[in-house]
Amino acid sequence: MKKLFFLLLITSCIYGQTLTVWHTEGDPKTLEALDKIAKKFNNEFEGKNVRFQQVGWEDLYRKLNLAIEGGESPDITQIQPFMAYYLYKKGLLLQIDDLIEKLDSEDIFEIVKILQNYDGHYYGLATALGLSYYAYRKDLIPDSLNLPTTWSSYLNLLDSISISDSEKSPLLLPANDLHMTLLFTELLASNGGAYFDSNGTLDIANQKVVETLKFWKRLHDKISDKFKNTSYKENFSYFARGNSATLPNFFGRGILQIERDASINDRTPEVFSFFPHITGPSGKVAYSTLDAEPWCILKSSQNATLAKEFLLFFYREDNYMTFCESVPIHLTPIFKSLANSTKYNSIPLVNKWKNFYNYSLNKIKKQEIRPIFMADISDRFQTSLFKLEGSHIISNMIRNVIYKNIPPDKAVEIAVEDAKQLEQTSKDESSQIYLIILILIILIVILFSIGKKWKK
Repeated sequence: MKKLFFLLLITSCIYGQTLTVWHTEGDPKTLEALDKIAKKFNNEFEGKNVRFQQVGWEDLYRKLNLAIEGGESPDITQIQPFMAYYLYKKGLLLQIDDLIEKLDSEDIFEIVKILQNYDGHYYGLATALGLSYYAYRKDLIPDSLNLPTTWSSYLNLLDSISISDSEKSPLLLPANDLHMTLLFTELLASNGGAYFDSNGTLDIANQKVVETLKFWKRLHDKISDKFKNTSYKENFSYFARGNSATLPNFFGRGILQIERDASINDRTPEVFSFFPHITGPSGKVAYSTLDAEPWCILKSSQNATLAKEFLLFFYREDNYMTFCESVPIHLTPIFKSLANSTKYNSIPLVNKWKNFYNYSLNKIKKQEIRPIFMADISDRFQTSLFKLEGSHIISNMIRNVIYKNIPPDKAVEIAVEDAKQLEQTSKDESSQIYLIILILIILIVILFSIGKKWKK
């Protein structure tokens, strides 16, 4: 009987492992691809199962916090790059140096490798690369108009677009928190600005932030009333259907929306195009936003070895192609050889929309890209970005300007006060944690002393 028990115990340790993986993918084709990869993994690795769980962008901050606090965190999760350093400093991320080496680190784009590299070690790896664009419809913008290169020339272009139909707008802007913050950060970076000073101290009361707020207000004032409060996802559909002439914050995944929603004869680069990113009055380089959500293995995982096995399987070329071709261009491979290969470039949509794809590769090569919510690449070492984004201080600052008509200078002051309050709350929480730890230590000492006395 004992032999049978130990046999069952050993068998349960070897077989029946379940890996919980959180992801933020929302496209039906990508969900189908992930399901296919999971089934393939489960078939190839007997007794080992991958269970994917979808978490929305807007919910990721809250759910991950709750999961960590409740001790129910997944084995692997996608996160935003701006979350990584906070989680690393909290000691929550597992080092994956061995995984990176097995994947051939020399073949990985440099911007990908450095994003979650802390103290010489790797703690995350981008799922794929997607870049932002300034998209426009050629059928709604006359050939006689010059395409913009600066904020001021973009405003001039918008003024020149003749739209009398209330069902159309010169442009659309995202009204949801994450993508408001995303676009604002891209604009700030292209205006030579930053959220932090040279000492790494949060500084959103600078003139470049104010200039960016003023520009956002001028853009928002040009949006037709019907479209002043639309989300990132909705904007893709509106743009594809001809409700907007231009769309900042367009991403490669928007091409799939064009293929789904635009009239059949319009689904071509002859109708939908883009112009290069634009600079603000204080900027010299125009940056594109890099969407590069990394896979991270949490240190609390009881299946760390299996987690690494799965990620090796995920990045294996046959499986990785299944994933990347689900949303071509937006899911550009992180491997230079595959991104430039005939295999990837021969995907019908990549080949059809080659001008978009080539622009992305060129921006990556020139490193004229900034990860989401990072106005400067050094922001990847800022722990405060994690809670700053979750607090919606930046998006609320924008709303104060566009909805409440609060002057940009005053809106910045309010945001500064909100940031101070957030910092104080974080300090109070830390103090409470230290106090609890101190009380526990004292209790242990007391119990130890009582135990010694009882023995005597």
